[in-house]
Amino acid sequence: MNKYCITTVVLALFVIGFAASDESEEDAVVSEEVPAEFQKADVADMLSDLNQNEMRAQKKYSGQWMEITGVLGAMDSEGEYFSLDAPYTFGLLSVHCKIPETKRDLITNKLVEMEKGDKIVVKGRITDMGEIMGYDLTVIDVTRIKKKEKDIEKIVDDVIDIIDEVITDTTVAG
Repeated sequence: MNKYCITTVVLALFVIGFAASDESEEDAVVSEEVPAEFQKADVADMLSDLNQNEMRAQKKYSGQWMEITGVLGAMDSEGEYFSLDAPYTFGLLSVHCKIPETKRDLITNKLVEMEKGDKIVVKGRITDMGEIMGYDLTVIDVTRIKKKEKDIEKIVDDVIDIIDEVITDTTVAG
């Protein structure tokens, strides 16, 4: 009987200690020493690496402090996460950007000024990854890249090319 009481007390203390811990995994990452240099990558290249060989991508990115360029995707209304997507792609794979409580006000104030589809740079640490959903990144900063006239001109040129192809295809077919 005495053994069971001690075991119960130890287990109860463990559960209470675990429940009382206010520091989430994301906040633990933020409290680490942030390096001066980040590994730079484009989200499309990272997703391609993951599609081609998950083990190689795991070795290359897992646990790394990253500066990733991509397109702002879905944003959580509570400010807990957002997605970083590759431009002109559709699918499940993305970088799932978790916003730690300690950075929530700073980052959500920046996100409020942005729109889905904006080109952004996200800094943080890759905490998990998988071939189904992509990467998990704990965010320490996010910045919108100013749109340059050349970017807009390229988009217009791409749209004109697509329209020309559609017109050509319908003319040949008809």
